[in-house]
Amino acid sequence: MTTCEMGTEVDGLVVGVRARRVAVGDLSASAVIESLVGAVGVWVEVQRWLVALVLQAGPATWRAVGAVDAAGWLRARGVPGRDAKELATAARAIGAVEVVRDAFERDRLTVAQAAVLGRLADLVRDGRCDAGELDPVLVAAAGGERPEVLRDRCRAIELRVRGPKARQELARVTEFTTDDGMGVLHAELAAEDQRVVVRAIDRLVDEQWRAGHDADSAPATRELPGLRAGALLELAQRSLRGDAGGAGRSMAEVIVIVDDETFLAGELSPSSVCRLADGTPIPADTARRIASEAGVRPAVRRDGHVRRLGRRIPITIDDHGVPHTRGRPLATSAELVAELRDVPLDHGRRRRLASWEQRLALLVRTLTCEHPQCSVPAAWCRSHHRVGWTRRGPTDLANLELICHTHHGHHHADERRGRRTGPRPKRRTGGAR
Repeated sequence: MTTCEMGTEVDGLVVGVRARRVAVGDLSASAVIESLVGAVGVWVEVQRWLVALVLQAGPATWRAVGAVDAAGWLRARGVPGRDAKELATAARAIGAVEVVRDAFERDRLTVAQAAVLGRLADLVRDGRCDAGELDPVLVAAAGGERPEVLRDRCRAIELRVRGPKARQELARVTEFTTDDGMGVLHAELAAEDQRVVVRAIDRLVDEQWRAGHDADSAPATRELPGLRAGALLELAQRSLRGDAGGAGRSMAEVIVIVDDETFLAGELSPSSVCRLADGTPIPADTARRIASEAGVRPAVRRDGHVRRLGRRIPITIDDHGVPHTRGRPLATSAELVAELRDVPLDHGRRRRLASWEQRLALLVRTLTCEHPQCSVPAAWCRSHHRVGWTRRGPTDLANLELICHTHHGHHHADERRGRRTGPRPKRRTGGAR
């Protein structure tokens, strides 16, 4: 076993790495776990060390190897592309904002969390955003909040600062060819527009899958990228030959969840809920625009759960920004609730599969798969009975949850395993009873 140490100092930011090289051999289970924990710790410190090196290097250092930015410089030195981008973004945020640098030095911010702050840090550096906007994000990061959750916080702040028009200006589609000859289409769209495209692709994936498989089956998560590629090509071919096909006859569905105050006011506040079903925050005026095209379903929520859900009502927005339905203005939450015409959220044993309204209520309740520690977006999950249907569980909202494809399969595998290992029923014979 050998040990090596390395470290650097950049404007008072000191990081060091102490790494061990271990001969693997026949390690015991406890030794493997201990080595894994140690290796993860070393990797975290290596990341911090690389960030310090990026802060020390400048454009002259990058150009020496033919790179135009810090990420390119890291890639030229053997750092994988995605890691290089994350390290460069984290270094930019740490170097631009004093409070971010201070949190990083005090070990209250990881490299991954600092990278999430990159775009907000740019706004603070340019004077378009107050550094105080970062305080709740840094507090959440110090509390161990995952980078993907922090990203949603940052997006919500960025929407308020940049405004909705900036998002449309940033939309673009680029193309390039990889070293192995594969063509790549890279699309950057507003979140609600991206969901329209993905929904259209997924609807065709579903159509093509059901044409050759059982109605109750679904593709595995690892198969989806390839199936989506085929569906995208099919959509393009249908468009070129003027054939809408089965997947193109209806609008793709986009679900927006917005609280009543934000919807009525048309403005975001720090406490606003205005997001797509997968948790992506969107501007309030975008939610209003979608509502005017598709209508809204009023809902009453208590303790995080939907207690009532209404039928769809048409919405129009007048010149003064006041929403109307059927010619009546909606200026208060009470007027919005008064339009609520309840749909059933409990079906008992009358139906097995969850209704669309039940699924919508579940999407309001949760952002991700409800299996502990799973971060798969709820919009990708399926409705699942907590007490199974075969065990007389009802199709009521309180007995339903959203579970991703993987954990749904694990749950039913555990159920089957439990039945196999349980006591076997006594076999009847032809003798006397």
